[in-house]
Amino acid sequence: MKHLLRSRWQLSTTLLKHLKWNGGILLNGRSVPVNTPAHTGDVLTADVSDPPGSSEHICPVDFPLDILYEDEDLLVLNKPAGIAIHSAALTEETVTVAGSVVHYLGQDSFHCVNRLERGTTGAMVVAKTGYMHARCMALLHSGDFYREYRGGLSGAAAAARRGDHAPHRARPVVRPAAENRPGRPALPHDI
Repeated sequence: MKHLLRSRWQLSTTLLKHLKWNGGILLNGRSVPVNTPAHTGDVLTADVSDPPGSSEHICPVDFPLDILYEDEDLLVLNKPAGIAIHSAALTEETVTVAGSVVHYLGQDSFHCVNRLERGTTGAMVVAKTGYMHARCMALLHSGDFYREYRGGLSGAAAAARRGDHAPHRARPVVRPAAENRPGRPALPHDI
């Protein structure tokens, strides 16, 4: 059973220990040690839900979430700029993404898969359990994960991108002769 739980279900060592000590592994409906042999037709169950009180420091807050996607394991949010993920030690944050998520889910655990800074808006993935968080983090750090960042331009930067090269005043850069190599001028769309 231990091999099955570790390789097939990809339970972490920490979670496996937690399940072992809290009777979270059931074979045919009965709590069993992790080294119990399983046979064809046996039903193996593991309770991978988060234990109560796992994130007591998060204060639930009723704040609307912009949900892009949701299933039984994941929540994908459009995080607005100006809101922190967690409250900081030296500040009193009344509204945080963590507080909004625990309120929405009706649980006290929060498992952020990717973080965005307070001033950043964008898609943010939240796992609904520690088990799914561990699975997402393993994928995130593998070669199978693809991440793409996109940004938008407005104002003078957008005009330069379209080719409207308005004259600008740049400070001359003085370099030693050895570094003075010919090249093309840098435009905003090259950045």
